[in-house]
This record gives sequence, C-alpha cells and structure tokens, in this order.
Amino acid sequence: MVDDGSSDESEDILRKYQDSTRIIRQQNSGACAARNAGLAIANGRYVKFLDADDWLLQGVITQQIKYLESINLPRGFVVSGCPIWVTQERDAQYDADLVDVELNEIPLSKLIQGSPLTSCPLHHRSDLVSVGGFDERVRRGQEHDLHLRLALNGVRFYHHESPVYFYRQHDPANRISGWRGCDVAKSMHEASMRRIDIAKQKLEAPWPDCIREAFAKRLWREGRECLQRGAYEYGSMFFREARKMYRKAPVYGGRMYQILAKVFGPRSAERLSHARADAINLVFRVLKR
Repeated sequence: MVDDGSSDESEDILRKYQDSTRIIRQQNSGACAARNAGLAIANGRYVKFLDADDWLLQGVITQQIKYLESINLPRGFVVSGCPIWVTQERDAQYDADLVDVELNEIPLSKLIQGSPLTSCPLHHRSDLVSVGGFDERVRRGQEHDLHLRLALNGVRFYHHESPVYFYRQHDPANRISGWRGCDVAKSMHEASMRRIDIAKQKLEAPWPDCIREAFAKRLWREGRECLQRGAYEYGSMFFREARKMYRKAPVYGGRMYQILAKVFGPRSAERLSHARADAINLVFRVLKR
C-alpha cells in the first residue's frame, strides 16, 4: 500500500495491517507517482492497481489470472473487466457469483479513443516495467496514456463483460476532474503529442484510416474538454491536430454537435450545444411543476 501524503486518518488505519502488508509513506506526489512507487517494490507476476476509495469484488483477481493463463500468446497481454459505478454515499453490494465469460480482443483503434479505467485490468508486471509504468508528467487521462503506450509496445488487451470493482464517484473541489485553466490542458496536449510520436515509431506507415480516425477523434474529444474548462487556446491546438490527422471526419460528438461544428466551428458549436442542453433541462423542469 502507498500512502501518498494523506492528511486524514489513513495512517492509523494502515497501521492495523502493517504486519501483513508492506506500507510506503511518501510526500504527496500524485496518483502516478504513488502507483509507480508500488510498482517499484512489487515482485509478483501480476499487478492490480486500486485507489483507496474503491474496492474489488471478492475472487476477481483469481478469475482474471485464470483468464490470463488461458490465453497462450507469445507477447504480453492484459484482461480487463467492467466497473460498478457507485456514488460517494452509496454502499453498493454485488451478490452474484462470478462466472466465466467470453474474452474479446480490444482493437488498437478503440484503445486510442479510450481505454479501461485504472483498476479494470490485471497486468503482467514485466509489461508495466517495460514502458516505465505511469508517466508522472500526465495530469489527466493517466490510465489511457499507460494503456496506449502498452498497446503500442505490443501488449494485447482483452475485455470480459463481468464486473471487477466498485468505482466510487465523488467530486471534491481538488479532484482532477474539476480542473480549470491551462496547466492541465498543456499536460494533456503534450501527452497526446508524445503518444502520437510513439505511434509513428511503432506502427508501420502508412497508417490505416481506422487508426488515423481514432487519433483524430481522441484529439477532438480532448479539444472539446479544453473548451469546456476554459482552456480555449489548447482547445484550438487539439482541433488543428485532429484535422491534420484525419481531414475527412475528425469531429467527435453526437449528430447535432457534428452539424453545429461543421457549420459554425468547434468553439461556437460547444456554446450552442450547452445552450441547447440548458433549454431542454429548463423545459423538463417546467413540465415537472
């Protein structure tokens, strides 16, 4: 366990498990640094990352090891299941027995657009070490960055449609999902460009359209997020990169948003989309009265 500079009662709780668990305490350095600290002392064959506010289903690691060992591949591979989303206040339960389900390989194009959440996969430790673990420069989308670098390094991802862990959703003011401004946007853009550079080194040219389109959609998605957080300059940078990557249809979003973006441009489309959503919500509130 890694205590990343906690300021609550975590140290007292961890002390109860010190006889059976190795505990690392460090100055607060962020999630990537904490996970890498745990990876540095791990000596087993497999690694499962788990944040302090989430919890695994009983028996799931045994199940995922079974899946991993059933795949006879010469290169590294990962299996990943699904989270069960719970609110901060809800103490969820899952009583169903774990059962074997079919494994399906996740294509690279899908991993480029989005990857499993941090605690969904079970990794081979050697694969994580080979890419240097988490990139501590990445401020947002850290698991996507790790998983894509693994995939570009030859690791194959398999998905099973069964729950793995309870993912607790909450949004305190200091949570990374609540970011605004340019610092995180700058980190996002630099990380995206690094991943594209790795892809240029690893993937044989010319890239198929599905790979170019996947990168373009991811870039457009990150550009939209920058606009939503007020980082307009970086939003424009993401949109330019998306158009360079795949000029035919890089727009990421619903049908109405795509039309608005093509007619008015991405910044106006984002503003109009929010205005439309606000109007619909207002109508629903009026109708409920």
